[in-house]
Amino acid sequence: MKLWHPLTGAFYALQDDGLVRVEHDGRTGLFEPDGRWHAGALHDSDPQMIQWVGGPQMGSRGPFGGGRNAAAPPRCS
Repeated sequence: MKLWHPLTGAFYALQDDGLVRVEHDGRTGLFEPDGRWHAGALHDSDPQMIQWVGGPQMGSRGPFGGGRNAAAPPRCS
């Protein structure tokens, strides 16, 4: 996944090793999925954008799987 930040113009990309690569103004930084800096010349970034790109990803069918005809999710009593 690669996303462009609409306010800063930085690019955020998830790498195969699970780190998030941030590119901005010719500098690059690697960050842990929780937003902590890992390596590179770029030390600051948007932590929410990093979590969005590097955090857990939902499947294409939502949290309960299945399609339109799937059973309803369990209800809490």
